[in-house]
Amino acid sequence: MAENLKKRKFNLFDGFIILVIIAAIVVLFAVNRNQETTETEVGDTLRYLLEFGSITPETAELFHEGDTLYISATKEKIGTVTSVEILASAKQAIDYDTGRFVQSLEENKVAVHVWVEASVTETDTALLIENTTSMKAGLAYGVWGPGYSGAGYVLTIERGGVNND
Repeated sequence: MAENLKKRKFNLFDGFIILVIIAAIVVLFAVNRNQETTETEVGDTLRYLLEFGSITPETAELFHEGDTLYISATKEKIGTVTSVEILASAKQAIDYDTGRFVQSLEENKVAVHVWVEASVTETDTALLIENTTSMKAGLAYGVWGPGYSGAGYVLTIERGGVNND
């Protein structure tokens, strides 16, 4: 029995496993090599529109031009407010007479559109705001500024005067 433990032969199954491991390493190396960043020139800026919906008018008055905004969870800077617009807040509601969905105004609630400007680094797969946060249109970001915080949806992104919805 001791002789059986000493002699371990290399078989076809062992060779197949080694080939699979080598192939996985080669694929991972090839994928990671193609994800190198191609940075834009220093000083490039990005403008994007954040919408904070269904907030009280008192909170809406706290938004000001020049405010610096940060991501709530990570405390990373995501830009400076360049303009603020306060609008009536609308929501979808069902019209029970017709069975259709309609837009209705919310009482004592407003929506705030905030244009934010930040430095941008462009990679092959993302736009990095202030070299840290990936910015994508349609996503909600938890942000805070001086005296307020909330979730804002990115409605529009502009790079170099070009709209990139």
